[in-house]
Amino acid sequence: MLVIEFIIVVFLVLYVIFVLRFTWGWIKMPVFQTKNENLSGISIVVVYRNEADRIVHLLHSLINLQYPVSQFEIIFVDDHSTDNTTALIRDFFVEHNMFSVQMLQLDSQFGKKYGIECAVGHAKYELVACTDADCVVPQGWLNEFAGYYQQTHCCIISAPVALFSPQTLFGNMQQMEFGTLIAIGAGAIAGNQPVMCNGANICFEKQTYSTLLDEIRKKYHLASGDDIFLLQACKKHYGAESIGFVKSPESIVQTYPMTTIQSFFSQRSRWGGKTKYYTDRFTQFLALCVAMVSFGIVVLLVLAACSTVQWFVPLAVWAVKFVVDFPIIASWARFIKQKRILRYYPITAVAYPFYIVWVLILMLFKNSQWKSRSMKNKNATFAK
Repeated sequence: MLVIEFIIVVFLVLYVIFVLRFTWGWIKMPVFQTKNENLSGISIVVVYRNEADRIVHLLHSLINLQYPVSQFEIIFVDDHSTDNTTALIRDFFVEHNMFSVQMLQLDSQFGKKYGIECAVGHAKYELVACTDADCVVPQGWLNEFAGYYQQTHCCIISAPVALFSPQTLFGNMQQMEFGTLIAIGAGAIAGNQPVMCNGANICFEKQTYSTLLDEIRKKYHLASGDDIFLLQACKKHYGAESIGFVKSPESIVQTYPMTTIQSFFSQRSRWGGKTKYYTDRFTQFLALCVAMVSFGIVVLLVLAACSTVQWFVPLAVWAVKFVVDFPIIASWARFIKQKRILRYYPITAVAYPFYIVWVLILMLFKNSQWKSRSMKNKNATFAK
C-alpha cells in the first residue's frame, strides 16, 4: 500500500505545482484594453448543425457588434442540418442585408473540422474568428481580437467562454468546472505553456491555419478537438509565444449549460476522449496528473473503506486539492461577475474526483459524435 500512496502523493505534488503556476499566470495576466487604432478585417466563421432553436440569439448578437460593417464578414457552414436553421439565417439577413454573409454547405464530408476548413478557404480576410451557433458574442468581441492582434501579432488568440447565468445547482457546478478549464488554459498561455483553448471563442491567422492544415487534418476522424489540435500544431510549429489570450470582459462569449447528467457526461467524455491523440508531451503529462489525482482519491477512499489505509490519507489528499483549486476558481468567478457560484464550491470539490473517474470509464467504452442537439438546454437564462 505504501507504493500506491507514494505514487499518488507524487502526482499530487506535481498537480499542486501546475495549478499554482497556472493560477499565478491567470491572476497576474493584465486585463486587456484595446486601443482600436487600426481595425483589421475579420472573417467570422460559424459551423452549425440543427441549431434552429438557438441560432437567432447568435444572429442578433452578430448584427449588434460595435465594429465597422465594412470590416467583417460572416461565413456560415451547414454541416448537414435537417431542420430549418439555414432558412432562418437566410431570412434574417434578407432583413439585414447591409452585412456581408456567405452561406456554405458541406457535401460529402461531415464535422466541424471540415466546416472550418471550408470556411477558411472562402474567407477574404487574414484574421478568422470562430464561435458556435449556440453562443452569444459581446458587442466589443471583434474589437478585442483586432486590438490584441495589433499589439501582439499572435498566430492564435484564445478568449474566455462562460455559461449563461445558471439557475440550478447543476448549472452552477458546471459554471465552476467549465470556468476553471478556461482560466487554467489562460494561465498556461501566460506561462508560455499553452495546453487548451475553446473553439467557441478563438481567432487565428488564415495563413497560420493554411500552413498547419496538413497537421490538423490528421485529427479529422475525432469527434472534437478542432481547437486544441490547432493550438498544439501552432505551438509545435511557431512556438508557445505565438499563442495569446484576451483577458477582457468585453471578449467573453456565452454559451449554454447542459441540463441532464447524461448529456453532461457525454460531452465531457467526448472532450476527454481526444487526450490520447495529443501530440504535445506537456499537455499529455498534465492530463495524466489531473486524472491520477482524482483517481487516486477514489482508490484511497476504497482502500480506507476496506481498512487497508487510514481515513486521514484520502481526506488529506482531498483537502490539499480543495485548497489549491480554490484561488483560480474564485478569481474566475470575480472575472465573470458571478461570485455567488462559489457557494457551490464544496459540493463541486467533493463530486469532482468521482466525476473524473466516471469520465475515464466512459472514455473507454463509449464512442462520441459531434453533435447531438438533444443535449442542450433550451431554457437557459441569459446573464446580464
